[in-house]
Amino acid sequence: MITVVYNTVCYKSKSPDIYLFYLITFCLLFWLFVNQKGYLSKLFNQNFSVFLGKYSYSIFIIHPVVLNLFREYIWKIHPNFVISYPIINLFVPLVCSVLAGIVVYHLVEKPAYNYLKSKWFPVKTNADNLNNIILSSH
Repeated sequence: MITVVYNTVCYKSKSPDIYLFYLITFCLLFWLFVNQKGYLSKLFNQNFSVFLGKYSYSIFIIHPVVLNLFREYIWKIHPNFVISYPIINLFVPLVCSVLAGIVVYHLVEKPAYNYLKSKWFPVKTNADNLNNIILSSH
C-alpha cells in the first residue's frame, strides 16, 4: 500500500489506472485474509504460507532488483504493454521475485547462515564434552 502511494506521488505515472488496479487488488486480498473465507485464503493458511515464510527475507531483498529490471527492460521500452496487460504486469514480476528469492535463499542466505553458525556457534560433540571433563579434573 505504501509503495503504491509512494510511486504515485514520486513518479507521477502516466497511467494512474494501474495504481488503482493495485490498490483494489490489495484491498480485496486484505479483506480475504481478514475474513479467512474462500479457497485462496485457505490455500495461504496452509503449507504455502510456511513455504513463503521460509523464503520471505530473500524475496524481500531481491524484489527491488527484479522490479528495476522490469522497469528498465520492459516497462520503459513498451509502455503500452503495461497499460494493455495490467494482470500480466502484476503477476509476472511477482512470480519472478519469488523465484529469484528462492534461488538467492539456496545460493546465498542458507550457505551464509550455515557458515556463520558453524564459526560463531560450533556444535560440541560428546567427545569434546568428555575431553573437557577429563582436562578440568586434572
